[in-house]
Amino acid sequence: MKHVRYLIIRAGFGGLGMGIRLKQTQELDFEIWEKATDLGGCWRDNTYPGAACDVPSHLYSYSFAPKADWSYKFAQQAEIHQYQLDCANKFELTPYIRFNRTVESAHFNEENNAWEITDQNGNCIQAQFLITATGQLNRPAFPNINGIDIFEGPIFHSAQWNHDTDFSNK
Repeated sequence: MKHVRYLIIRAGFGGLGMGIRLKQTQELDFEIWEKATDLGGCWRDNTYPGAACDVPSHLYSYSFAPKADWSYKFAQQAEIHQYQLDCANKFELTPYIRFNRTVESAHFNEENNAWEITDQNGNCIQAQFLITATGQLNRPAFPNINGIDIFEGPIFHSAQWNHDTDFSNK
């Protein structure tokens, strides 16, 4: 079984920030598992028209990598996602990220004093520290609406926006 000191789950703002800080302290024995093919968390996923930050942009960056040239007072989704990509490149974090890696189980083995984590393919890793940076917006939630099963129009979540849907005259 492979061993790492730190396993970080997800590569959104929290996971990227943790990975960057570990590298800055010369702690290089870590991996980041990301369920998708790209990093960015909710800023990768939420591409609906008008998606933007709800706090002033100058507050929406890492203290160790401030961004002073935001295009808008409340940055738009694409610019925030690009900031995340830029930070991952600047701090050379991408080699530590394992994309398409979903956690199926994680349990603490008291005999080994370590976490044992298994991915969707049955691959196992052991980590001294498990850092869950999944965020509160990592799974789209659909409301239970009476009659939704007979609605004939398109149905999708804003985090899975269908850009091919035509809303003209709707």
